[in-house]
Amino acid sequence: MKSSPNGDDLRTSSHVSASSLRALSSVGFHPVGVVIGNSATHIARPLTLGAGNRLNTFSRSFSGDVGDVLPPAIQRAQDGNEGTRGVGGGGAGDAAGVDPPFLAAYPCPHLNNRPSLRGRRLTDHFPGYNWELPQLGTSFTECFDHALSRLISRAVEHAAHGVVDIRMDVSGDEMLQGNVGITLTGTAIASPSAPPLAQPFTASISCQAFAKLVTIGLIPVQLTMGAVVLSSWIGCQTRSELESGYSKPVVQLSDALTQARDRATALMWQQTPLAEAPFVEVTVRHARRKATKSEYRVAAWSSGTVVQRFAPASAWKPALAVMQMEQR
Repeated sequence: MKSSPNGDDLRTSSHVSASSLRALSSVGFHPVGVVIGNSATHIARPLTLGAGNRLNTFSRSFSGDVGDVLPPAIQRAQDGNEGTRGVGGGGAGDAAGVDPPFLAAYPCPHLNNRPSLRGRRLTDHFPGYNWELPQLGTSFTECFDHALSRLISRAVEHAAHGVVDIRMDVSGDEMLQGNVGITLTGTAIASPSAPPLAQPFTASISCQAFAKLVTIGLIPVQLTMGAVVLSSWIGCQTRSELESGYSKPVVQLSDALTQARDRATALMWQQTPLAEAPFVEVTVRHARRKATKSEYRVAAWSSGTVVQRFAPASAWKPALAVMQMEQR
C-alpha cells in the first residue's frame, strides 16, 4: 500500500489535476475516489390545451379570456381548480402557503378588445399569457434529486466527507419532455483528522475554489437545482410584432426568457432550508422552442452550491469545518 509522507493512503482513483490535488492537501483533504449518480425519468408532454387553434378559428378565445381574468384552461393546468381568478393572484398555491405557479398577462392594446358573445369573441384581438407548466419543472427537479441521492450514497461508501467538482450532464429532450436523464460526476474527498459526517456535502465548485472557501471560513453544504418550463400563448400585440415584416423586439417572448431564468433561480433557492445562506458557482441554462402556431415554450434550469460559515477567516481548521457541519 502506498502512502503519502503524512500517512494518507494514495491508492485511490481520481480525475483531479496536480494543482487540484495540491489545493486539497493545503486544507487537509485528499481525494478518495470518483463518484457518479444517474437518474432517468419520463416526463409526459403536456397538451396544448387548444392554444394551436387560437389564431385559425372564427371564435378565437376562451371563456373569461379578457386580459384580467385567468382563462380556465390555464388555471386547470396549473392547479386543477375550476373557475377563474385574477391574473397574478389566488389559486391553490396561495391557500397552501406555497409559491403559486408563474403567470403574466399581455393585454391587447386595441380599444375594440371586447367580447361580442358571452364567453367568446368574434374578433382578432385578444391578450397573451406567459404561464408556467409546473409538472414539467417538478419532474425534472425530482430526477435531479434521485441522481444526487445516488451520488451521495457512493460517497458514503468511500467514507468521504464531501463531493466537489460535480458536473451535471443532461440527456434527452432539451425542453425537459419525454425521456430525460441526469448524470452527476464528482470527486469524493475526505479529511483524515475529522470524524465522518451523517451525510457528505455536495458542491459544483472546483477543488481550488473549495480550498479558497475553507481558508476564509466557509464550507459547502449542498448542490441544489431549480427547473421551470414556461408556455407563451401569444396575443394580438405579439402576433403583430412577429408578422410586422420589420426588425423589432418581441416583448412577450423576450420576457419569457428572463422570466424562465428568474423563476428557475427562485425555485433553486426554495430547495434549501438554509434561507440566509449564500450560493456560489450558480449556472443557468435555457432552451426555447415553438410548440404550435400560437405557442412558444422556454425551459430553464439553475444550479448552485449553498455555503455556510463555520469559523472566522483567521481561525480555520479543516477538522473544525466538518465537525461544525455535523453539529448543525
